[in-house]
Amino acid sequence: SARAYNVRLNMLCIVFRAFFDSENPFENNPKKQESSASKQPFTMAQLAMIWQKLADDDYYMLHKVEMRDIYVLALHSGLRCSDCCLLLWESVDLANQIISLMPKKTRNSSRKAVTIPMTVPLYAMLQRRHADRDDAYVFPKVAARYRSNPDGIYKDTQALLAASGIQTQIA
Repeated sequence: SARAYNVRLNMLCIVFRAFFDSENPFENNPKKQESSASKQPFTMAQLAMIWQKLADDDYYMLHKVEMRDIYVLALHSGLRCSDCCLLLWESVDLANQIISLMPKKTRNSSRKAVTIPMTVPLYAMLQRRHADRDDAYVFPKVAARYRSNPDGIYKDTQALLAASGIQTQIA
């Protein structure tokens, strides 16, 4: 994001100034314009297009079954991509129908754990996955891929949205 870029650029300027007397190569780099426009939630029609594309046997996506279930988790929990992809079974309490974890983004700042009640579709999906459980991760194939290439998950999701006819970039 523009904000993350600007924060890192500022950090590089500060570090360079602290350790070197020469001209700072980061000083004159332009900052990116931070947009105040927020992301828009999907409409019901857009969600229907996404699920329809995921159900299409002709649409290929790596680890498609796990990815579909990750989208169910994201939709019904509000968790970010990394927290969905790397969800551990130890965070899932099927008996009490809750998910408890410390989100990655807040792990180092607020250190606040979240407890998420399961909706009926989320509970059904996790219960089905638990029956075939053979790993510490809820989504073992996607977790392995995410750990080695998190951008791949993002690109696959962007490709799914594009294939579903959903524009994600403002022209």
